Amino acid sequence: MIYLPVPEYPPAALRSGEHGIVLLELEVIEDGSVGVVKTISGEEFTELVRAAVEAAGRSRFKPVTSLGRPAKTRVRVPYDFQLRPARNP
Repeated sequence: MIYLPVPEYPPAALRSGEHGIVLLELEVIEDGSVGVVKTISGEEFTELVRAAVEAAGRSRFKPVTSLGRPAKTRVRVPYDFQLRPARNP
């Protein structure tokens, strides 16, 4: 993996108290960018899935090779969205 951005917590999900883990399967294409993104679990967290998919689409990977040539592969990436208590200044 070269770059895996952290998704922003969606404001609507924060307001509603939505939290949980979204598991995505990413197709990594030959140039190391992300092709198809599939939700494996966490579909019930609509806003969180949207944020995770957006972040995953910006990811970059070192391509795998097969017989010395770059090849497509799939990886699973969990995104853990947890609410944190507010800190007092």
